[in-house]
Amino acid sequence: MSTNTASIATVTSAQPQRGQFGGTALALVSALSFGVSGPFAKALFTLDWTPTAAILVRIGGGAIILTGLALVTARFPWREWAKAPGFVIAFGLTGLVGGPLCYFNAITYLPVSVAMLIEYTAPILVFAWVWMRSASRPSALTIFGAAVAMIGLLIVVGMSFDAEVNPIGFAWASGAAVCTAAYFILASRSSGTIDSVSLNSGGLIAGTLALLILASTGALPLHASTGTAHVGALAIPWWVAFLVLAIVTSSVAFSTGILAANRLGARVASFLGLTEVLFAITTAWLLLGETPSAVQGVGAIVVIAGLVILNLGERGEHGNRPADTPALPHGHSR
Repeated sequence: MSTNTASIATVTSAQPQRGQFGGTALALVSALSFGVSGPFAKALFTLDWTPTAAILVRIGGGAIILTGLALVTARFPWREWAKAPGFVIAFGLTGLVGGPLCYFNAITYLPVSVAMLIEYTAPILVFAWVWMRSASRPSALTIFGAAVAMIGLLIVVGMSFDAEVNPIGFAWASGAAVCTAAYFILASRSSGTIDSVSLNSGGLIAGTLALLILASTGALPLHASTGTAHVGALAIPWWVAFLVLAIVTSSVAFSTGILAANRLGARVASFLGLTEVLFAITTAWLLLGETPSAVQGVGAIVVIAGLVILNLGERGEHGNRPADTPALPHGHSR
């Protein structure tokens, strides 16, 4: 009897551990996939593409790919969309489109480092939201890890405290932060409501239609052309950049991000999303020859240390259950 009980306890504890490790791996894959978008979007900009056109290619291409995948795997995504149409539309307009659209507008008024730092205050917004919703105060170790990670981000982006902040740019960057926070919060709440492929495809379709409507009214400039694009010194056809944006930075990035948020909860997943900045710097170094400084290297180490501390704090406080996921009743499984 005691042997069986011990075996059951071992298996039960091992499953959440695997879920945590798997969720962390998915979050890092998502961050890496998002991080490679810069060089390939920049390649299209060399062909006089507008930011709106690059975003439209990214999300529109992702919508086609994921909807096709849903149909091939015998899913009927419209049935899933019908379960929670408002949820799908809100996810698409905020988490999938709103963030990059606000960010691209922000960097027309602000230095990239300033805009990036404001956008990546999103994890703080997620922390506040989860805290208010659950009435559960994060542990001191969790808060310390979050603070260390944010300090590391400050070092990485090279933000100076005397930097002049344009109010219009600040408003756009703040919008990007809110949309990024919404992405993690909504993604973490999608489990049991709608499958990740259908949520992504439906959200991307909603976002694509919204962008097309705005572009058709002239509210957003839209221009694209074909030809040879350049990723650093490497010349590539324009459609290669198109495929990378649609497959890697859209389909893969968003799908793995949703799965990670489901396993880890919005709080941990949002802070692991900070590694996108590190991956973006690394890919810019490898593909564009933009060598990071020694100070940025130190900042990267600080970010990673903060994320390790944060995860230790979360596990100590909530075991292996995401902090923003309610415990399941005995005898039930998700």
